[in-house]
Amino acid sequence: MSLPVSAEQSFNDGLKSLGKGLKKDVISIIQVNIGNLCNQSCIHCHVSASPDSADIMAWGTMEEIIAVLKGRAGLSLDITGGAPELHPNIEDFISKCSFYVNAISFRSNLTALLLKEPMIKTLKDYKVELICSLPDTFREKTNCQRGKGVFEKSIQTLKVLNDIGYGYEIPLHLVHNPSEFMLPELQCLAEKRYRSYLSKEYGIFFHKLFILNNMPIGRFMKVLESHNNYKQYMNTLSSNFNPATLDGLMCRYILNIGWDGKIYDCDFNNALNMPLQGSLKELNIDTLTGNDILVGEHCYGCTALKGSGCFGNIVR
Repeated sequence: MSLPVSAEQSFNDGLKSLGKGLKKDVISIIQVNIGNLCNQSCIHCHVSASPDSADIMAWGTMEEIIAVLKGRAGLSLDITGGAPELHPNIEDFISKCSFYVNAISFRSNLTALLLKEPMIKTLKDYKVELICSLPDTFREKTNCQRGKGVFEKSIQTLKVLNDIGYGYEIPLHLVHNPSEFMLPELQCLAEKRYRSYLSKEYGIFFHKLFILNNMPIGRFMKVLESHNNYKQYMNTLSSNFNPATLDGLMCRYILNIGWDGKIYDCDFNNALNMPLQGSLKELNIDTLTGNDILVGEHCYGCTALKGSGCFGNIVR
């Protein structure tokens, strides 16, 4: 059930009016954004990644992250970007982290894996879960978001992944983003559509589909503004605010580390340069439980309708 909230009301004030607050739970996932270098410049990208980006994590910062993981048992690692495939030390990073974490997930735009195809075997060897963006099953919508020919290359990559065992014994998840300035369809319905189409047309199999609301930040915010749709989109998000999403928000149990070593509540706060105090060298994950989470108007993007996060809908 959604609860209408005025677009003029700040997200924080909206929480207060409900007698709610957002605080860190026990952190179970360390999410590492290793930089904004990417082979694509997608219109919905909240970090404005591109082939021209020079924001790439240094190996020294990666070593500090490895030390954090070594010092705290029971964590999972979630690697994102940009296109993390393009980082020159990514395979060494995965190898060293694998000794200290419960599981590793890796977020790919699919086409970057074609550029680093030998890396697919490394991912399989370390049983890395893949979370791959395929904005839509409609060729035109995917290419509109990501660039000419991206849909075809994405299908090619998915076939390579299936051939090596992804989508069967190794988890392969897909991610859908709406191509219009609107909220997406229900995740369960979109998953059925994806599964039926990809299986029948291409013989492609995957485990789950995650739906993400497009966040009104980064390049997508600029696109909204260029079409004079920013205010309307924010109204759509805030008027579909759903308090049932609050307990499951990813910022509660994820800690995000940026390419420069700064620490954030989530990747969206990272994109908006809203870091937490402290450094990686001083980081004690257990002391963060119960701390207030930094919020802003972009948080309406994660709390609209069924909710949205790095693992799809929050309310099932």
